[in-house]
Amino acid sequence: MSIKTVVMAMVASVLLGIPGSAQSPADLLQRGIYAQETAGDLDSAIQIFRQVASSSTTNKGVAAQAQYQLVLCMLQRGDRAGAGKEVETLARNFPDQQDMVIKARKLMPGASALLPVPWGESEGLQLNIKRDGAVTGESIYYSVDPPYPLPLQERPTVDQQALRWELTTKKSVRTVLLNVDRNTGQEVGRPVLTSDDEAGDPAAESIAGPAIDVQDSVFAMRRLPLAVGYKTKFSSLPFVIGHSIPKDLELAVTGIEPVEVTAGKFKCYKVSLSPIGQTFWFAVEGARPLVKFKAGNTEGELMKTWGPENFIESELKFFRSVGWKIDNVRIGPGPKGTANTHEDTPTWRNERPIAAELGISAKKVYTSAAEIPQALRAGLPSSQDRFCKPETIQTRQIAGIQAVSCIVRKPEEEKIGPVASYYIWLRTEGAAIELSGSPTNATGVFRWQIDRVLDAAKRTP
Repeated sequence: MSIKTVVMAMVASVLLGIPGSAQSPADLLQRGIYAQETAGDLDSAIQIFRQVASSSTTNKGVAAQAQYQLVLCMLQRGDRAGAGKEVETLARNFPDQQDMVIKARKLMPGASALLPVPWGESEGLQLNIKRDGAVTGESIYYSVDPPYPLPLQERPTVDQQALRWELTTKKSVRTVLLNVDRNTGQEVGRPVLTSDDEAGDPAAESIAGPAIDVQDSVFAMRRLPLAVGYKTKFSSLPFVIGHSIPKDLELAVTGIEPVEVTAGKFKCYKVSLSPIGQTFWFAVEGARPLVKFKAGNTEGELMKTWGPENFIESELKFFRSVGWKIDNVRIGPGPKGTANTHEDTPTWRNERPIAAELGISAKKVYTSAAEIPQALRAGLPSSQDRFCKPETIQTRQIAGIQAVSCIVRKPEEEKIGPVASYYIWLRTEGAAIELSGSPTNATGVFRWQIDRVLDAAKRTP
């Protein structure tokens, strides 16, 4: 054995054998670098670097260096995704160490690539719109859904996700739905566009840009390696009449700011977009949602987020207390879902089931508790196509949930007789739900049967 080998073995035994509690953060950092570069013990090095990077008493420069070394360790392992996550942590936890963040980004293969998707299999975000600080009743709903079969496109695969936004104003509703590869973010086929706006909507015009564009840029920006000082360029083609040519934009992260909205308190990257003069705030941590945006006198603020839970089952679970079940549930893409509910064990007569049944139409939408009564009243049908019979309108509580019910008729049904449809609208802070049923016998009998079930329902855990 050579003298050099003996000396290195002695040094290794000293460096790796000293208890961490007896060393300063700087000493621990050197111990980790030795384990990484000389001893070739990546597992020990990663453990040491994490200890230094997460220590609240550590010098920021030393902690940032430890986080940088974690990037190197992951690259040595060939774990590109892991290295990307460590770079993201470096940018998020040490925004004042921009030289080190830039240095780490340059180490990444394909440094301009998007970060891994921060969201799960399903997600919903509702941002409400204000103009000059006043609530308008307008909103944008962004959603991530399982891949959706689209016309003239190949059958979607498990490697894809559906990205969608829906803008609702007083004059129009427009949506963009796009299947993408969950890893690369590349479009799969063409986006599907819907709109009931023919002449142009000033409410949409005022926020024309990445918030409502055909490329679903809000989702792409959530995957950018944002950090203070970060800049990039991209193009945006808003889905707004009069905007038919993509516009080149420059994105710059100008700082990190605390932002408080109805959905909570967030630490956000402040993202400036020129030349359109719009500003976006994306959460630094977690799924990095869009928390706020500002375009002139118009602002959007995050009201609520939804996950992959079956919100119809969750909101209507009180039906279980009366022996009813919910089935044929279909949710998305987007905020809407449908189902039906009926007796779990119907009675039988002459070999045919006799059971009441209600159709369910539901939508994820945030409504504050104070606004629920007004929202229920505003949602009652009053058009020429269908209307509530005023004498049948009833404000009520169903298993503790605020609701309104009434008999709904169409003008041509007035000559038919007593048969019509019975509707019940329920509203919680997270959903707007419509229950409806058409009786095979007299409407009054059907209404009595349904009310008997609903009045017996109890809130369930």
